[in-house]
Amino acid sequence: MTTIDLARVRGIAADWKQSPYYDRAEEQDWLAPFWDEGTPFRASFAQLDLTSTLELACGHGRHAAQVLEGRSGARPGRMVLMDVNHGNVAYCRKRFRRNDVQVWRNSGLDYYPVPASSITAIFCYDAMVHFEYDCVISYLYDTTRVLRIGGKALFHHSNYAAPGSYWAHNPHSRNFMTKDLFAHIAQRAGLDVVQQQLLDWGEGPARVEAIDCLTLLQKTRPTPSRTRNLLRHVVARLP
Repeated sequence: MTTIDLARVRGIAADWKQSPYYDRAEEQDWLAPFWDEGTPFRASFAQLDLTSTLELACGHGRHAAQVLEGRSGARPGRMVLMDVNHGNVAYCRKRFRRNDVQVWRNSGLDYYPVPASSITAIFCYDAMVHFEYDCVISYLYDTTRVLRIGGKALFHHSNYAAPGSYWAHNPHSRNFMTKDLFAHIAQRAGLDVVQQQLLDWGEGPARVEAIDCLTLLQKTRPTPSRTRNLLRHVVARLP
């Protein structure tokens, strides 16, 4: 936790400040893999308690809109959206101004200012696949802090096992992470691995087998003191 490369975190965030991705991602064919009946995403999301829901790396809010419209099968009692980019935060505040939604800019490493033990569900789709591995570690430790006991977190992350590669040059811009490494980090952070499912990504010749993973985690016990100490250290280092 002492080697977080803040320059890389900021660099990846900057690459997503302006992108045609946001408009294209609103189209039904790009939403379908996440929200259609029978998909792994939809089945896993159904296991979340939406009493107090947090979406990480919300972008322009395409997934939040699906949740708020009840496409997941239930509507959230309270919803918090977080993104590292000012533009995305401003966009979502305007988009959801008539909804009971809080939109906050975060550091790119944690969920502050979300209070400890205040969230029942966290999800992150099509974003963590690009995160640096040390950034993923930081988020998993802070997941333990913000979840209530019994709460769950659903993360769509990379399973691209090529250390040292530059994320934007990799297939589908996946960063280095693996299914087993993610599970190991989560367990060290005090979270239980409920299930993991490898996913193919892309269409036709661009399809890559098992390049992604969908992991469902649960907090079943109080945050370990080791985790609390590490989190204090990370927060103290943030600019």
